[in-house]
Amino acid sequence: MAAPLLTWRRVGQAALFSGATLATGDALSQFIRHQVADEKGSEFKLNLAETARFGLVGLTWQGPVFYYGYTQIEKRFAGASVKKAMLKTLLGHFTLFPVGILAFYTYIGLLEGLTPAECFHKVTSTAPSTFVTGSAFWLPVNAFNFLAIPPASRVIFGNIAGVFWNAFLS
Repeated sequence: MAAPLLTWRRVGQAALFSGATLATGDALSQFIRHQVADEKGSEFKLNLAETARFGLVGLTWQGPVFYYGYTQIEKRFAGASVKKAMLKTLLGHFTLFPVGILAFYTYIGLLEGLTPAECFHKVTSTAPSTFVTGSAFWLPVNAFNFLAIPPASRVIFGNIAGVFWNAFLS
C-alpha cells in the first residue's frame, strides 16, 4: 500500500509544482509585456484571472500527465548513458510534447471561454510554431535533464526550466 501512496504523493507534488510554475511563468510574462509596452510608467497590475488559468492547467493537467509520461519513459529506458538520455529526450519530445501543446492551447482556450471551433483554430494557428520554438528550447533542456539530473529531481528541474518556457507561452 505504501508504493501507490508514494506515487500519488509524487503526482500531487508534480501537480502543485507545475501549477505554481505555470502561474509564475504567466506572471513573469505579464510583467515583461507591461515593461515593453508601457512608455508612461504606469503601475503594473497582474491579471489574476489569466494567471489562475495557467496555474489551473499546471495543477490539473500538465503536472500529473507529464509526471506520469516521464515516469513511464524512465521505467522503460532506465539509466543515464548518453544514448539513453538521447532516446528518452527524443521519445518525450515527439510523443508528450506535441500532445502537451495541443492540450495546453485547447485547455487554456476553453478556460478563456472560447468555443471548441475557436480552440481548434487557436491550436492549428499556434501549435506548429510552438513546436518548432519549443524544440530549440526543450531538446537541450531535456537532454541535460536526462543525462545529468537524478530521476527524483527531474520534475523539479523541468518545472524550473518551464517557468521560462511558460512565460514565452503566456
